[in-house]
Amino acid sequence: MRELLILLRIRLLSLFASLARSNKKKTTKTVGIVAVSLLFLFIFLVFAFLFFSVFAVMAMAMVTVGADFSFYFALAGMMALALSLFG
Repeated sequence: MRELLILLRIRLLSLFASLARSNKKKTTKTVGIVAVSLLFLFIFLVFAFLFFSVFAVMAMAMVTVGADFSFYFALAGMMALALSLFG
């Protein structure tokens, strides 16, 4: 898991470095870094809201039926896996 986080960090740093560097002037473009950062933040928040709203509705349905939370977490995990692989 640690290696995956290191790899992700290196990839993001190289992405931001390629956006910030200018070939002719050797100056940084802070507007590009800020724009890409805001875009990534917006995409993260949209996906977080999407998953939260889906799982909140699913939790309310489970509470009405009287299902256990272990079933909820198993179903939520399978649904997140299916959406990340096939969605």
